[in-house]
Amino acid sequence: MKDFRKNKKYRKAMALVLMLVMVAGLAGCGEKKEEKTPEPTSLVEPKQENDIQAGKDETDIPTAEMDSTVLQSGMNAFAYDIADQLNQNGNDANYFFSPYSLCAALTLLGNASQGDTLAQINEVLGINDLEDWNKQLSLFMKKEQPKDAYLISANSLWLAKGYEPSETFYSEYYPLVSKYFEAGLFEADYKDNPKQTVKQMNQWISEATEGMIPDFVKDVDKDTVITLMNAVYFYGEWLHTFEASSTRERTFYGTNGETEVQMMGQGDLYLSYYEKDGVRGICMPYGDGSKVMNILIADDNSDKTAAELFADFTSAGKNEFLGMLMNADTIKVETLRIPKFSMEYTMNDVPEILKKMGMTDVFDPIKAELNHINAETYVSDVSHMAKIEVDELGSKAAAVTIVEGVDGCAPEEEEIKINFVVDRPFIFFIQDVESEIILFSGQVSNL
Repeated sequence: MKDFRKNKKYRKAMALVLMLVMVAGLAGCGEKKEEKTPEPTSLVEPKQENDIQAGKDETDIPTAEMDSTVLQSGMNAFAYDIADQLNQNGNDANYFFSPYSLCAALTLLGNASQGDTLAQINEVLGINDLEDWNKQLSLFMKKEQPKDAYLISANSLWLAKGYEPSETFYSEYYPLVSKYFEAGLFEADYKDNPKQTVKQMNQWISEATEGMIPDFVKDVDKDTVITLMNAVYFYGEWLHTFEASSTRERTFYGTNGETEVQMMGQGDLYLSYYEKDGVRGICMPYGDGSKVMNILIADDNSDKTAAELFADFTSAGKNEFLGMLMNADTIKVETLRIPKFSMEYTMNDVPEILKKMGMTDVFDPIKAELNHINAETYVSDVSHMAKIEVDELGSKAAAVTIVEGVDGCAPEEEEIKINFVVDRPFIFFIQDVESEIILFSGQVSNL
C-alpha cells in the first residue's frame, strides 16, 4: 500500500501565522471603522455552544483557584528562550514580542496534537500536565480585570466550507477549546469567496482587539481547510502619569551611537526598585497595580547592556530578579526619565527559533501528529509582528494569532533615594503581578 503522506498531492499543511501589535498611549486612539461586512456563519447552534462549553461533566469546568506557578514557570522560560535566540547575533537589536500570545496559540495547537508532536510542544512551553495547563490558562484568561489595567483574550476557529475534519475534531478537540478558551467555530469560504472570508476574519479581529488591528488578514489560500485565531487586547493607564510639559529632548546613548529623543520625566515618587549583578530595575505600575512594566538598565559603570547582563542569569535567576523587583519595598525616586518611543518588529524566522528550542516534528509533514484536526496536517510557517508606542499616559496592546490549515504598592519614606534615567539600552517586561506571567517582552538598543 502506498504511503499517501509521502505524496505531496495528499499532504495538508498548517501555516501558523502570528501577529502582535502593541500601542501605548491613550490619546488619539480612534479608528475609522470600515463598512460592516456580513457576519460569518457559525457552525455551532447557540444551545449546542452552551452544551459544549458546559461539558457533560460539570466538575470539568475550571473553578479551582489559580496556581500561578503552572503558567509562570513555563511562559517566562519560553520568553527568555526566545529572547536568547533573538540575541544570538548580538544584543544591539530592538525587538518586541508577546510570549503570552505565542503560548496561547501554541496551546491551541498542542491540544490538536498527539504523540511526539505534543511532547515537543509541551517541552517548549514547559507543560507538565496539559489538562492542568488548560485549566490554569482558562482561569487566567477569564479572571476579573480592573478597568484601568485589563487584559482580554478571544479565540475562534474557521473551518473551510464543506471540509470534514477528523472525527475527534467534533467529539474531543472543539468541545475542549470551546469550554476552556471559549473558541467560536465559523464557516469560511476560502475557495469560492476568499474576499468575503478575509473581510469577515478582519472584522472579527478588529472587534476582538477593539479596533487596534483592523486589517491583519490580506488574503487566504484557496486550499486552506482550517484557521485558528487567538486575539489578545491589553489596556493600561500609568498609576503615575507623566506630564507632557515635562517631556524634553535629551540624549539616548545607544549601541550604534548617540541620538536625541523625547524623554518623559517626573520626580519625587515612590516605586519598587531592585538591583543585582549590575542590573537595575524599576517597576512601573498600571492602574490598580495588577499589571506593571518592569524596565531594566545596566549600572552606570557597566560596559555591558542590560540585555547582556540579564542573559547571564539562569531562567530561575531571571524570574527571581523580576519577582524581587515587583515585591520590593518602594523607595523614593528623585528623578525618573523614560524615552517616548515607537517600535515595529517582525520575526520572520519563528519556525527556526522553535525548531532550535526543540519543536521540530510539527513542521515535518511525515512526523507531525495533529490528528485532532487531520492526520496529514503539519505546520508550514510561523511569523510574528509587533508594534509598540510609549507615551505619557499609558499603554494599549493587542495581539492576534492565526493558524491556517492548507491542503498539501503603599509609599513609605525611605532614606535611600535614587535616580533612574533610561538613557541607554534597556529591556522591559509587561507582567501580571499576581501570577508574575510575562505578557509582553521587549528590548530597545537604539532609538
